[in-house]
Amino acid sequence: MLQALESCFASSYYDDPQGAIFKLQHLGTINDYLSEFEKLVNRVAKLALQFLLSCFISGLNPELCREVQAFQPMSLSQAVALEKLQEDKLNDKRRSLRSFTHGNPTAITFPSITAKLSLK
Repeated sequence: MLQALESCFASSYYDDPQGAIFKLQHLGTINDYLSEFEKLVNRVAKLALQFLLSCFISGLNPELCREVQAFQPMSLSQAVALEKLQEDKLNDKRRSLRSFTHGNPTAITFPSITAKLSLK
């Protein structure tokens, strides 16, 4: 019975969670990425924490990866917190850029300068 359960529900001999950690990429939300990363880490034994931290950071999308690396986090929880902050910062920047481009930037006038120029 135990052997039947193992063959039905256990991971395959060809399953490689360690290899999957190396290849994992942040494509969706950070929560999805973190969830998948944690699932894989829980299936791998004896990997150094610094190595796992490096895998986590290198799998982040390129914009966020550079930002998180700049702070040199010492733990996975610190890297996750930094990633969330940087993601919020990037989203704020994108929102402000969108609101600026949806307006009409060419319609911006400076009355005092315009008045001085028309007097000349």
